[in-house]
Amino acid sequence: MKKWVIYVFIMFILTLSVYAYSKEKSLEWLSNNADWTNGQITDNSFALLALKSNNYNLGTGYDITLQRKDVANCYPSGNCNVKDTAMATLALKSNNYDVAPMLNWLNSALTRADVRNWYIQITTTKAGECTITYDGTLSKTVTVDGTNKIKIDNKQVDWINVENDLQANLDQPIEPVRVDCTKVNDPGIIISLLRIVQNDFYIIQETQSSIANLVINNACYGIYPGTQCDEESSFYTAYVLKRLNEEVKVTPYLVGKVDNNLENAMMYTITGDQKYLENLISTQNPLGYWDNENIYVTSFAISALKNSAYRDQSGNATEWLKSKQITTDLVNNGSFGNVLNTGSALYLALGSATFTPTSGSSVCGNGIIELREQCDDGNLIFGDNCSPLCQIESEGCTTSLDCSINQECTNGVCTDIGCSTDLDCDTGKYCDTFTKECIPRVSECGDGFCDSTRENENSCPLDCKFEPVNSCGDGICDPSNEDSISCPLDCEEESSSNVLFWISLAVIAIILGVGGYFAYIKFFKKKGGGSEDKKFPFSFEEPRQQSISSPRQERRSAGKNTIDESLEKELDKSIKEAQKLLKK
Repeated sequence: MKKWVIYVFIMFILTLSVYAYSKEKSLEWLSNNADWTNGQITDNSFALLALKSNNYNLGTGYDITLQRKDVANCYPSGNCNVKDTAMATLALKSNNYDVAPMLNWLNSALTRADVRNWYIQITTTKAGECTITYDGTLSKTVTVDGTNKIKIDNKQVDWINVENDLQANLDQPIEPVRVDCTKVNDPGIIISLLRIVQNDFYIIQETQSSIANLVINNACYGIYPGTQCDEESSFYTAYVLKRLNEEVKVTPYLVGKVDNNLENAMMYTITGDQKYLENLISTQNPLGYWDNENIYVTSFAISALKNSAYRDQSGNATEWLKSKQITTDLVNNGSFGNVLNTGSALYLALGSATFTPTSGSSVCGNGIIELREQCDDGNLIFGDNCSPLCQIESEGCTTSLDCSINQECTNGVCTDIGCSTDLDCDTGKYCDTFTKECIPRVSECGDGFCDSTRENENSCPLDCKFEPVNSCGDGICDPSNEDSISCPLDCEEESSSNVLFWISLAVIAIILGVGGYFAYIKFFKKKGGGSEDKKFPFSFEEPRQQSISSPRQERRSAGKNTIDESLEKELDKSIKEAQKLLKK
């Protein structure tokens, strides 16, 4: 074998060994290089999560992390901030530490956000009054009419604007609002708290009850307690709380703040809204990464895509991430460059831990039926059977005349009553007598139904057979539905024709008889004959055989031929006269 072939083979094997991904090397590097005492809390938190989720020896990592906690149950000691406290809470919880004191500290760090466009929707088929209590002691009475319309301050609305219609202050991070509709007496009533952000409707809270205690989360997190809203702190804390299955109170604030790939990945975990995954897919590089080969952001994106329908995109990103493991540097061998990148890659993207978000709210108009949605047709239009709140629209009515065929008006709503024949259904539908439902027809030649819009006797003679319809005046007397009384035009004419036929036939018979008699008198009756000749004008005597005919016999034969010809002429004349009579 030539030396160059051996050389190429050796280089190929070395290349495979160099670029082969090794999780064990990453975990070993992370355990040896995490600075538990002085490192950043968020970096160390990802390191602890990665090691724990892969069942690696944690050493003193958790013990030292606990020692860095402030007496106020926040992180780090002496410089407590919201983001570090949230990440430390997630890491400590993974090792079954009691994190309740830290969750209480985070809750106390909530501050008021400027979140607007809050609405209250009351869905009911009955009429009555509801009382809304807000701002502690203020209240207002509204009226519902059974068609999902609400009357407040002498104006009719589809839903109540909390700021404008109620004039609520909303000066606290958490604002309770109580809606009492017991006077409506409808066990099926639905009371909802909504938000509108740009063109999206979000159902924040919903209850099927006459009394609803709504909570307006007009809140956010600052970098430190008591400071103004900070997007990064709010996103990280909400992400951690969702992974811990704790209540997230800042989602309304975050909805309008998503503007990068890291936030899209976090928001999918927080809300479960597919549109955030779609945003990620639209910005993914063909090689698999996000944000200019950012390992940290790509790890978050892979975590979001793991349990979604975007398996190919997730697999492509995972392979790219594995290729970024350092294998040629003895100091950083097995790492992804630093503690934060290595910890997040192992925990979020390459570890065994998975997380499937559950939707805490739903987005109306995205074409996906989510939590608390009855329908979602992909738009925010009234009148198409699915309202802008993704609730099935009920058609208002006063009587059954206001409803479609096969519907009746019940309590102001058109409801189906079932069908028994095709006549009970609208045009283009037929009645399924088993389910009592009107089913749209699928027009096909041979289905026994002649669709006048697509078929005729020429294009589909099987369905559209031409059958002439007898009518009075068409010259045909139909005995099944016509007679001389109901249709004298057809039936009397036919009777007259029959009478004329028999009269003509009788006239012909008479003419033939008269013609025959005159022919007999003229040609057959002998003059001056005896008594026998008078009685019998024709001779029945057999002629005698003679060998040679006499001239007398020839004359008799000639005379007989002349008589036959005259008789035939008389008959022809009679027939012609009869034909002329029939033509009249």
